[in-house]
Amino acid sequence: MNDNYIPMKQQFFYYEGSLDYYSSSGAYVFHPIENDFNVITDNPIVEEYEGNLVSEIQQMFNDWISQTIRVYKNENYVEFDWIVGPIPNITSYEVLGKEIITRYTTNMKTDSVFYTDSNGREIMKRVRDFRPSWNFSIDEYISSNYYPITSKILIRDEKNDLEVAVLTDRGQSGTSLNDGEVELMLHRESKVDDGLGVEEELQELAYGVGLVVRGSHYVNSGSFINTRRGDSPTYQQKDIAQRKLLSAWTFLSPTNHLSFEDYKAKHTLQFEGLTRSLPANVQILTLEPWTETSFLLRLEHVYEINEHPDWSTTATVDFNDLFTTFEIISIRETTLGANQGLDEHERLYFKPDKETVEEKVHGGSHDPEWKIWKKKSKVYSYTVKEEEDEEYSIERLEELKIQLKPMQIRTFIIDIQIK
Repeated sequence: MNDNYIPMKQQFFYYEGSLDYYSSSGAYVFHPIENDFNVITDNPIVEEYEGNLVSEIQQMFNDWISQTIRVYKNENYVEFDWIVGPIPNITSYEVLGKEIITRYTTNMKTDSVFYTDSNGREIMKRVRDFRPSWNFSIDEYISSNYYPITSKILIRDEKNDLEVAVLTDRGQSGTSLNDGEVELMLHRESKVDDGLGVEEELQELAYGVGLVVRGSHYVNSGSFINTRRGDSPTYQQKDIAQRKLLSAWTFLSPTNHLSFEDYKAKHTLQFEGLTRSLPANVQILTLEPWTETSFLLRLEHVYEINEHPDWSTTATVDFNDLFTTFEIISIRETTLGANQGLDEHERLYFKPDKETVEEKVHGGSHDPEWKIWKKKSKVYSYTVKEEEDEEYSIERLEELKIQLKPMQIRTFIIDIQIK
């Protein structure tokens, strides 16, 4: 892929959930009974199909796990379309709960480092068995290295200039427990309550049997130092996310026995809401009616600082004649939640004082005696910053042009006139 060859092996495993009274695996807790996993099978039933546009490998691992791997012509990703469930013996208390994962294994040297997205936006560096702000002691080797994955997890081989990213189609959790590996949690069930408020086991049923979960992973790889616009893995992953994870909804309607020509004459088969494309590093987050003559509009810069040599730059958006069905006659910038004009917004700046106070904190429901613990907290005072902050300054919007810095989101109320 992208003129790079990276050997990869993909497998399914499961952990068995702990029944420990103080930290049983459940809705809020992932606690495997051992720092080990169980192999589903290394010998699935396989069928291969070759086509002009796509080639498929269909795999059946057992009665409740199957997968289709698709390699598309002229695409820069491989799709793993997996189906897991119903998990067997989900209501039986004679067996431990199963927590099913998929693991992608390569020969890359990643030095205990991997990266996860932060709510689908910035990429956060993770280091196995390490926390940047305190001395980390390893009590739960597996679960302590799991992180939330909204849309992407990736690993890099700095020496060989290689990157492998796995894009998810839903929020999951994941990790890299060994160099060159990416692991994602797919499905879970537990036998006991974890004691954190739900007061029930994690046993989701549909029609009397466990749930079936289906999803897709999109695997992309390449040279992460590559500076060419279209060949950069970062650019490709943004494009995959737009097309696959944020794809348009599809609706079907009856044709009422009309021929295609008659249907085409009576209906609009193609619609474009913009007169021109936005910059490649900008997308519309929100466009919804606000009043009869105004809309709420949010724009987002999708690149981080220094993430891409071309697109991690300030973007300019010209609202003049941008939309096909209406024109903007005035614009007002607001706070992110659109509940206050940005020119009316006063930020509070907190400064820690030297003294501390003691707070009483409950030990939690797993503490049999619900002991009261004490902790020391800093006291903070705040002031209203009066001088202008460049990040929150407002341009003159009469020209209907705005700028977006990397990762910036700006919110506007726009008054419109129908064309």
